Amino acid sequence: MKSVFSELNIPKDKIDKYVDQILTGDNSEILFARIIEACTPRIDELKEELNNLAETAPLQFMISRDLLDKKGRRVAKIAPIAEDPESHLVIHISNAIRIGTIFLHFIFEEAINREVLTVHELLKFMNKSCIIEKIGFQFFRKDLKPTSMEIIWLPFTF
Repeated sequence: MKSVFSELNIPKDKIDKYVDQILTGDNSEILFARIIEACTPRIDELKEELNNLAETAPLQFMISRDLLDKKGRRVAKIAPIAEDPESHLVIHISNAIRIGTIFLHFIFEEAINREVLTVHELLKFMNKSCIIEKIGFQFFRKDLKPTSMEIIWLPFTF
């Protein structure tokens, strides 16, 4: 099995500008909303992007391909896009999320440095969430302490 790698160079000043646009202001609710907006995949845009890729580089979408685990074992077989467009979309979304986490890393790192992302603000935001049940929220409140940002943030190594 041959590995294929790709490299993308983004100048630090462009990343800094992007992060600064998201973290501008002092209203934590607006900042959290911007972070969510910036890091949430837009399905319609990704569908269009996938269709454009299928048109510009059709060969890779005409043949079946295998998804392998780290040991080289097949975990899924993806049929050509004409037969299984949903699986191709799922893979495309997964790749977009994977790339997006790199930018999310920079956003979180700077938000912590600027003390915008504090335990207090995070708990306040999470308390308003419809995803976290009130009974489960007590565990977050108990375990997140002012010195515990490493619990929610595991830095990438580049």
